[in-house]
Amino acid sequence: MMSSSDVVRLLERSARTSSMAPKPPRSAKTGGLVHCGLVLQKIDGRAYTIFPENRVLWADREALSKDVADVMIAMSDPFSTTWEALVEQVRILAETTNVYFARVMPNAARDQFLAEWQLVRALAG
Repeated sequence: MMSSSDVVRLLERSARTSSMAPKPPRSAKTGGLVHCGLVLQKIDGRAYTIFPENRVLWADREALSKDVADVMIAMSDPFSTTWEALVEQVRILAETTNVYFARVMPNAARDQFLAEWQLVRALAG
């Protein structure tokens, strides 16, 4: 017969090894963080940009700049558990809404940002 302490240990072990167990926090890899910084500089105009300046392509460039900066802050925090969700949220907003980009087709600014953002995600993981 198992003692209550054996049962508790078994449950604790099961909780740690379960696929549903919370993942320990981890900061994004340096490559993703660096690339996120480059994307931010391109968007806010501090660096040479491949994102077209044509205002017709943008709904709110400042909002995108702020959200990318927030992602970068979360990515650099070793205790953050939110950076992956934030990266995905920015992608969804850029791809499926007109929060950042105007609804014009084709939209070179959106296409170029999404390609860069996919690279941020790949380098950060």
